Amino acid sequence: MPNSHRFWLLFLGALLATMLAAVECELTTSSPEDTYARITTKCPSNCTCVLSNQSRLHIDCDGKPSSGFDSHLLNFWETFPTSLSFLTELSISRSPLVSLQDAGACALDSIWKLNLTVNPNLSTLGRLGCFSRLEILWAETNIRLSAIDKDTFAQLRNLKIIHLRDSSINSIHPEAFLQVSATHIDLEECELYSLDIWPLFLLMGETKYISLKSNLISKFTNIQNLSMTELTPSGTLDLTYNQIHQMSDLARGWGFD
Repeated sequence: MPNSHRFWLLFLGALLATMLAAVECELTTSSPEDTYARITTKCPSNCTCVLSNQSRLHIDCDGKPSSGFDSHLLNFWETFPTSLSFLTELSISRSPLVSLQDAGACALDSIWKLNLTVNPNLSTLGRLGCFSRLEILWAETNIRLSAIDKDTFAQLRNLKIIHLRDSSINSIHPEAFLQVSATHIDLEECELYSLDIWPLFLLMGETKYISLKSNLISKFTNIQNLSMTELTPSGTLDLTYNQIHQMSDLARGWGFD
């Protein structure tokens, strides 16, 4: 290789290294005020982004349209990799969010509290296992959220509180909640018409309260044909304001008769 070419390659390499170092320096040494200003200006269109205590981020779109919201969020995380790596609480509300995973939120692996309330386009929670430190999940009033899959909460060993009320959930995989040790599960005012036996197994462990009030439950199933002879749940299961005509339906469906 001619010496002139070698010189320019070395020069360009040194220049690129200097530029990357400058960017990293800016991200790690900027003041909280500078970080807040940059995050505010890069917020998805028609939305507001509020960063508090350098650890809590709230994104609110006030129900307004925001073109390419998910891809915009993906770029948002990539723009502030250092600043947002310290986030412990994330709230996305009244937004056109479709998929948390497509929006690249899994990069925020320090999150312990996640709020996804009132996102009318959110039809699935996907797999939340990437948030390994997650303890509290609020995902209420999501009108297109209709199912909880088997792997939704897989690997979330720290998850304690789950709020999914006032959504269109009509299907829950029998094993969906068996992979967590949540103490409180709120599924009030959803659209469940059938209920498998999973709540009783949770109430045998760390779970203290499960609310399924104001659903449409009239059918009880035991899909895996689990034996209930030695089952002694110790928590509370609230099934009020459903369409249960006789408790014998529950006993028969869950194998107590």
